[in-house]
Amino acid sequence: MKIEDKLIGILKSHAFDQLTPYMKPSSWKKMTQDEKELLSLLFIKQGEQQLQEGNNAVFETCELATQIAPESPLIHFRKGMVYALQRENMRCLQAAAESLQKAVELDPQYMTAWFEWANVLHDIGYLSEDMEVLARANERFAKAEDLAKEALPEDHADLYWAWGQCLCTQGVFSGEPPDLLAALEKFKKAQELGLATGQFYHDLASLYSALAQLLPLANYQEMALENLRKTVELQPDFAEAWLGLGCALTLKFQETGDEQDFLEAHEAFEKCTDLNDQDVLAWVRWGHLLVFAGKLSADIDKVYASFEKFESAKALDPDMPRLLLHWGEALMIAGVHEERLDWLKEAETKITNAIRGLSTVEEAWAIYGACLGELGHYFTDENYYKQAIEKFKYGLTLFPSSHLLAMGLAHAQMALGDLKSSVELLEEALQTYDKYNRELLPLNPPDLNEWGVTWMKLAEITQKREHAAAAVEKFEQAITMTLQKTGNDKVDSTWMYNYGSALDFLGDFYSDVNYYEKAVQALSHVVSVDPTHPYAKYNLALALYHRAELTQDFETFKMAIDIIQELTQADPEDDVLWCQYGLMMLNLAVLSRDPATPELTQTLFTESEQRLQKALACGSLDAFYHLACLHALLGNSEGAIHYLQCSEKQRVLPPVEEILDEEWLESLYDHPEFRSLIGRQYSDDTNP
Repeated sequence: MKIEDKLIGILKSHAFDQLTPYMKPSSWKKMTQDEKELLSLLFIKQGEQQLQEGNNAVFETCELATQIAPESPLIHFRKGMVYALQRENMRCLQAAAESLQKAVELDPQYMTAWFEWANVLHDIGYLSEDMEVLARANERFAKAEDLAKEALPEDHADLYWAWGQCLCTQGVFSGEPPDLLAALEKFKKAQELGLATGQFYHDLASLYSALAQLLPLANYQEMALENLRKTVELQPDFAEAWLGLGCALTLKFQETGDEQDFLEAHEAFEKCTDLNDQDVLAWVRWGHLLVFAGKLSADIDKVYASFEKFESAKALDPDMPRLLLHWGEALMIAGVHEERLDWLKEAETKITNAIRGLSTVEEAWAIYGACLGELGHYFTDENYYKQAIEKFKYGLTLFPSSHLLAMGLAHAQMALGDLKSSVELLEEALQTYDKYNRELLPLNPPDLNEWGVTWMKLAEITQKREHAAAAVEKFEQAITMTLQKTGNDKVDSTWMYNYGSALDFLGDFYSDVNYYEKAVQALSHVVSVDPTHPYAKYNLALALYHRAELTQDFETFKMAIDIIQELTQADPEDDVLWCQYGLMMLNLAVLSRDPATPELTQTLFTESEQRLQKALACGSLDAFYHLACLHALLGNSEGAIHYLQCSEKQRVLPPVEEILDEEWLESLYDHPEFRSLIGRQYSDDTNP
């Protein structure tokens, strides 16, 4: 049998053990060049099999192949392609690069060898993050392109695809948009040449995602989403693409808050885990989606649902930093909702452990600071707030333009300032809001609302109307911006509540009924869309009451009183409600004074006293002063002095100036005990 026939038989049967006699150089002497090349190909095939089996003899076998036909570009090419199969083995990749280089040295027109050499250099550059190697890969792609120009166009669509991937890697490492834009140009050429596979669209989506991170104002994230949808349409069993789609939709949901985006992302993660339940990242990202959705919609059930996803991730990789970070955030939110200290402490532990592996991740520092802030709120402990501020500030040294960290810092400064009633700290928070609003993108509605809350807290301390006016301005901006984008049904009821309360507060400064009218409208809207809002009805009653005081309108008083009555029925032990109820009745009694209806007036005074006495029984100290006013109005000076002295003893008397301006106490001005009390208050004010 001819040698060629034997070799062809071995090739067909893959009986590589029959090659043993041909391992010695003496067996090659009588072979023709074609026979030597065929024998070399057989040893290359054997090496490929050894590589698949994990047999280190592959290197000796492939080396033997090139000794048999050292001048054959094809053999060096095939040898390089065997090594290139191990795309994450640096030794194999280096050997592949050397073999492919030899192939093009022997045949400089060998386009496929130039192309595959570029691919191998890309893999080496990717693994080593070596920009110089990636630059060499781009040179080889360019050479392959020159040689491919004479081929049919469809024959080198893959060339532009691979070249685009290399430029994309270079752009991700360099952080330079021009590299990524050059990659996009190559991808578009491949697409023009008819490339339209699921994997191609998946890689194109990855490129658009990278561009979106560097150029967020463009529509690249939408393009990434579009290409991921094409991917799963072409390859519905592509688990990694479903994961990418879920992540892209999560990003979109974080921007839009649209429930449809949440549902699509939720479905994508479900498809991904159905196809591959061993993908720990899919479980973590799914859990993260649920946590964000729960925060956004104040739906604690979504946060609880994330626990199951995190448990699935824990079974695969319990120490994964991303898992610990987002699980910790979920525990923090649930701990705040349930007032469970054990969950808050567990959240702190998980987040602290996560930081060790995510010390250069923006979101990690934001969540860490938020957790410390929640602990500060739970314990009413300024030290936690100070730690939170420290973490946010450190994060900003790493990410000076981070909106997330800047707003976290402002909120922590505001919380600490509120705790300490510190004008200085509140002003620092306001400066932080202003700085990032001017230097970065304009703040979004939630941030504008928080900015307004900070102005309100400052106004409550300083009692300056310009601070209250600034709060109203920020709330109006938040509401107007939302109305322009989404419509009235999407305005957060808390923002509208804050707006109404601020208008009511501002009305006190200006004694302007228009502010009270606007406050009533805003708070009425909150009550209609969110009947369970904890404070809206009470503040609506106050706004109506203040409007009634100014306009002396009997019916408006009754509207306010009806609301307060309803609230006391729902919570009969609330001393603040009863005290306010009594004060409103007292105002109504004064307004109803008419010689023609003395019985009505007396009834109202009696009902006012009953409610104020109820307030006292529930623990209200402010009721003493209101009872003093009531008895002074009734001409009972001794009773009035008694309640003023009780108020003095409990240290809840208003400032002297306010007492002397109180018309309801005018009948006491000549009473010696009243004068004595005023004298003591002046003395206390000058000798604190």
